[in-house]
Amino acid sequence: MNENHNSSDGQPQERSLWLSFSLLFRRGNSSGFRLKTGKKMNLTKDQKKQKSQDLASEITTKGTLFFTAYQGLKFTDMAELRAQLAPAGAKFRVERNAIVAHAVSQAKIEGADAKLFQGPTAIAVGGDIAAVAKTLVDFQKKNAALKLRACFADGVWYNEEQVKQLATIGTK
Repeated sequence: MNENHNSSDGQPQERSLWLSFSLLFRRGNSSGFRLKTGKKMNLTKDQKKQKSQDLASEITTKGTLFFTAYQGLKFTDMAELRAQLAPAGAKFRVERNAIVAHAVSQAKIEGADAKLFQGPTAIAVGGDIAAVAKTLVDFQKKNAALKLRACFADGVWYNEEQVKQLATIGTK
């Protein structure tokens, strides 16, 4: 689908296939590309399995996983939260519930409440548990739309109240 166009100096220019592709599609959320018509190109089953395996290994390696509800947060708020969590060593992202649930089971984490995998879910993976908890609690005070759900660290599940208590502990 290459087309030749003349530039101002008379030399032909080729439009790359990528440019043509980008005219038809635009980058969507983490679940794939969207057609310019608004229709989403869903992840394939293999891509979902791979994302789940990658998340499971990340959870196993880093050992800390926070569950939050983010409905009502603006994009700029989420970007600000990501920036605040980075120094604590955590990555904050929105992930599909089915992928998170599968990753948790692959990481051999037991005792997860099924309610954690319902509704809009964002997770924070990694980092010092006290520093991440403090950052999330402080952010929640300024942005009521962020709701802490639970945390898993060092083989123990913490509910929202316990996460708030963790926020008062000093960091490592």
